[in-house]
Amino acid sequence: MALVRLSPNTLYAEAMLAVLKPTVRSLGLVLPIQLQGAVLGTPLPLRQSLLLIWPHMTGLVAATILLFALGYVLFQRREIRA
Repeated sequence: MALVRLSPNTLYAEAMLAVLKPTVRSLGLVLPIQLQGAVLGTPLPLRQSLLLIWPHMTGLVAATILLFALGYVLFQRREIRA
């Protein structure tokens, strides 16, 4: 599961699932201690859903910046002759 989460498609799909379906309480393994006091079936507020997906969004933004920087460096190193 950790290896699958490196895929941008999976990160985006899980993030949008949590935002668009507010009854989702977790995107991974759920421990019994995490369910203590939670009323199942009640939707999460938007703020809590955003807190749930911030690692996914951070990963997507970091991957975008990293790939852009790598592409820029490779482009600058190429010798272009007219």
